Amino acid sequence: MSIFIGKTAKIIASLERSGEPVTANITMVETTGHGTLAWKTQVTGNVTVNNEEVDVINNIVNQSQCVLAVTPSSVVGIYAIDTNGHPVGSNLVIMLTTHGRTIDLNVQLATGTKLLATYTKGGSVENYLLGVSLGMAQVIVSANVGLEKGLSQTVEVAVETKSVPDTPSPPNPSSASFSVSGPGVLQWYRSGYWYDNGWASVPYSGSIEVWYLSLGQWGVVCNSDPIVSDSVQINARGLTCSVFHKLASYPGVAPTFGIGSNPGTITITLDYTWHNRATARYETATISKDVIINPG
Repeated sequence: MSIFIGKTAKIIASLERSGEPVTANITMVETTGHGTLAWKTQVTGNVTVNNEEVDVINNIVNQSQCVLAVTPSSVVGIYAIDTNGHPVGSNLVIMLTTHGRTIDLNVQLATGTKLLATYTKGGSVENYLLGVSLGMAQVIVSANVGLEKGLSQTVEVAVETKSVPDTPSPPNPSSASFSVSGPGVLQWYRSGYWYDNGWASVPYSGSIEVWYLSLGQWGVVCNSDPIVSDSVQINARGLTCSVFHKLASYPGVAPTFGIGSNPGTITITLDYTWHNRATARYETATISKDVIINPG
């Protein structure tokens, strides 16, 4: 068990004889100075145990069960665990059985399945240890129950300091890196046919199938500084392809390029201007990106 300095750990101590709670005074003493306790001596009574992790057992045919740490006075609920470690779903308890610490479940589950149990128990006390300094706190828990030497047990709690994350250095605009935003793989369908510097919706002699492509879907972003990304202006977009045709006019879309046949991969090239905050100047550059083409 561990806690951070300034945080608390709950310590629960219980006494029982033959499964029955025992009324007695319990004393707790921290011996190292790494922590302080809320109280020193208290008489046992009822306490609530919240979300104790238990395992499913299947020692009886067609009856799943789980075993609590101590015999409960009453069971509030036993639940499945969600991905965040919290109880989830409906209560899995049939009823408080006569098996002592062993509780019958109302559903058949695999052996070893983790569940969370909340219950009350008598003969118990609840104390809180506050972490004061870095080190291993030791709490001696003892009870005078009429035995010659009484009962005693030592609980150790590691008191830790939270690690302070390194403060990230501000981005260096003079060494800003850029990348092309936009798809790396495209699939689109035939737009029409190209022939004699013209476009048609039906094939003519000598025409080729064409897929249209708008270059406006690609841009440039600064990987290291979003403020620089906001300053980027695209000056020109280009396309390199083994089978390439520029459509001078295509209804409703500009600029538009046509790809004939199946080129496999095309290269998108962008000329851009960006504001260098280190020099307070605007600079121009060119960047490109390969795009896989899958005509439909």
